[in-house]
Amino acid sequence: MSQIEALEIVGSDSDDTLTIDLSQGNPIPSQGLIFRGEGQENLVPGDILKIVNGTVETATYRFDNPNDGGIDLDGHQIEYRGLEPISSSITATNVTLDYSTTAETITVTDAGGGQTSVASTEGELTTFNNPAGTLTINAGGTGGDTVNVQSLDPSYMGAIVLNGQGGADTFQIDTVPAGASMTVNGGAANDTISVGGTNGWDSILGALTVHGDTNDPTPTSSNSISALGDAVSTDRPDGDHLHVLDEVSATTRTYTTNGSTLSRTGAGSINYDTLERVTIDTSATTGSDIDVTSTPSSCVMTLNAGMANDDIDVTAIGSNSVARINGGAGEDAFDVVTTSSDGLLFLRGESGEDTFKFLGTGSGLFNAIQVEGGSEDDVASVDQLNSTIFRFLGGSGADEIELGQTTSSDLAELHGGDGNDTFILGNGGANGLLGSFGVNGEGNDSGGIGDSLVLNDTFTTQTLNYTNANDGNIVVDGRTITYTGLEPITAGDSADTILNLPTALANNATLQDSADAGEIELISNSGTFEDTILPNPTNSLAVNLGNQNDVFILNPLDAAYTAPLTLGGGDASDITLNYSSAAESLTLTDLGGGLTNIDSTVTATVIVDNAADTLTLNAGETGDDLLFIDSLPASFPSNLTI
Repeated sequence: MSQIEALEIVGSDSDDTLTIDLSQGNPIPSQGLIFRGEGQENLVPGDILKIVNGTVETATYRFDNPNDGGIDLDGHQIEYRGLEPISSSITATNVTLDYSTTAETITVTDAGGGQTSVASTEGELTTFNNPAGTLTINAGGTGGDTVNVQSLDPSYMGAIVLNGQGGADTFQIDTVPAGASMTVNGGAANDTISVGGTNGWDSILGALTVHGDTNDPTPTSSNSISALGDAVSTDRPDGDHLHVLDEVSATTRTYTTNGSTLSRTGAGSINYDTLERVTIDTSATTGSDIDVTSTPSSCVMTLNAGMANDDIDVTAIGSNSVARINGGAGEDAFDVVTTSSDGLLFLRGESGEDTFKFLGTGSGLFNAIQVEGGSEDDVASVDQLNSTIFRFLGGSGADEIELGQTTSSDLAELHGGDGNDTFILGNGGANGLLGSFGVNGEGNDSGGIGDSLVLNDTFTTQTLNYTNANDGNIVVDGRTITYTGLEPITAGDSADTILNLPTALANNATLQDSADAGEIELISNSGTFEDTILPNPTNSLAVNLGNQNDVFILNPLDAAYTAPLTLGGGDASDITLNYSSAAESLTLTDLGGGLTNIDSTVTATVIVDNAADTLTLNAGETGDDLLFIDSLPASFPSNLTI
């Protein structure tokens, strides 16, 4: 053979086999060998090329179409035409498979006996010894290829490199043996890399690295969070997508993500970069611990937890990125403890009684946050927002949202959904609510107390403007809280409190002592405004009546109540003041400006707008009371009953 420069071997119409034996050195002529299989008798096995014995540094297989191609063994060329399978038992440190530009499906499987088989819809079935160095599969420069790594020898020790090259390629990685490493290079266009097959992440034991590489700018997906008419939106290209599927895992696991690595207890890590989307599906049947320490910049990361109780911690997300975390069924606990981020964060509890906690002064440092509770009774608490758009969607169930300290540039829009929901604004401090707020109770359970708003803050002045039985707004030191669909309200601590009843409705109101010490309550007997609990104002309280023949009844107030009460407006209204049973003296004095002062030696002073139609003073049933009429203006209510 050493005297032959080139050799062509032509088969017959039968199933031919050419065996090239390298045991005595490489017999391939210097100018190459051509094997033409010609016809075949059977579809399987057909014409076969076998390469046996010997050792080479690099074996490169080129696939032109399903039956033609070439093989390079350390520079020695074999061309073949009309073949079906190729089998190699030589030892090659490195093996490279170069596929055509036609879109095709390439499948990698364990052939047993220390060998790997690679099949293609547009290339020969090729079986070879597992290389100790690197196995490289080049899917082709154009065409959308599919590369499936279904199985590998568990003792596989080499490196595997999968190159998508051109076209929108799809990779399915079912296994990476513990002693092996695998690298996926998506190449140009929008590629999809799915990791985890029948055994999920459990079969990914070695190190896996995924490079999305370049991507198409389209299509894009919009991500947006809005509050009070303002919105933060980002359009992200769909691009290259890494999808880790681990729903089949039946053991409690810890999943950890950062900007470049995904890891899970009991499995190998996944390193990644240049991706536009990353999706992780955790165990569907057991609870998981999910730690999001960071996400890639300018990327959309989606975490789908399963149907059990999951513990989800978010530290930060990448710059200009989007994180979507879905709790699934079960009672999930979301804890956000980030110190800084300018991305968009979506938290979704789905079914189960879920809790959402934003812990610490930096927990709200996002461009925008959306929390969606789901179908059960969910609880959300936010220590502090920081220049953020915040949107809460309670869903069905009796949800509770507590929003603590905010900055002046924060916008918060809260929706209760169905069920009796509770909205708590403030953390008990002074002037901690500095942003703008919208509270929407929406649906509630029939009967009893419905959706409630509690202001847990201290103000200088708070003004409650009632529009109707469920809607209105509250102005606290110049900042506005707009609400719809509420039933009871608990106002905040304030030196001065002003209550403006609906001007276009016929109101029937009672102001009286409440069940708890230090508080009073305004009750709507007519159902025209929200029942309201008020901490005793320290300086003044004003109730401005409407213009539709309102009825106002004042019953004895909290024992510690001392602030003067002014009853304003109320053309043609009927005012009744019911005093306590203790002996007391009442003095009526004209204050001028259409106001009459009613002073008491026992209870708080009441200032009445003279526009009222009737005024009734009911002294207590016991005790000796005195009435002094110091002076009355001409505009005093026409009907005074004592």
